[in-house]
Amino acid sequence: MSRIFTASLARGDLSMVYQPIRSINAKVDDDVDYFEALLRVKEVSPITFLNQLTAADYFKLDLWVARQVTDRANHCYAINFSPYSFSNRELINLLLKSKHRLVLEIVEHYAFTLEQNVLLSEICDQFPVMLDDLGVAYSSLNRLCSFNFRGIKIDGSLVLQIEENHKARAIVASLMQMAQALDMTCVCECVETEAIWQLLRESHAAHAPRLDLYVQGWASGKPRLATSFE
Repeated sequence: MSRIFTASLARGDLSMVYQPIRSINAKVDDDVDYFEALLRVKEVSPITFLNQLTAADYFKLDLWVARQVTDRANHCYAINFSPYSFSNRELINLLLKSKHRLVLEIVEHYAFTLEQNVLLSEICDQFPVMLDDLGVAYSSLNRLCSFNFRGIKIDGSLVLQIEENHKARAIVASLMQMAQALDMTCVCECVETEAIWQLLRESHAAHAPRLDLYVQGWASGKPRLATSFE
């Protein structure tokens, strides 16, 4: 059994930062709508670290992240949630008791088991759940039909291309329209420049003006330590 998470935690390698998420028509100095809790790992990228984890590691990691968030000041937080933790009743109860408004993000490239699908349906009834990384890897459109997701996050690999690639602009605009038609919220990831943010504003106004749209990335705010906003 892998003990990568336990060993990394014991060495003090793990920490959390919080990235601002803002409304599409906000300014960078406006109040933050909510934050996404992001894992940081000493000397390696979070992706490299996560790719080494077993289901048992994820079970512990998700619970640890949730505890970091529930100890924070009174803000709204989005946290990533792996399918391995759907059955973790200790974690679910902790989140239900939280004084904070929470948004759970489920990455879309997992292929769920039947049991996980049943548990996900229950979780969607208890929390706002967003389908993360839409537009890459495992096709998830059927999941939008099957579960009561409150929103989608458009993958940053698409958003980063909209300045130069008309196909990427068209795909992002279509995903916005879909979210509006489904009465969901939408977050665009990797909004790293003001130029990208402005293109998203224009696309939002032209194609999905009723959509509750948010942006996340360095243009809207760098990840922060919790002490910077508590």
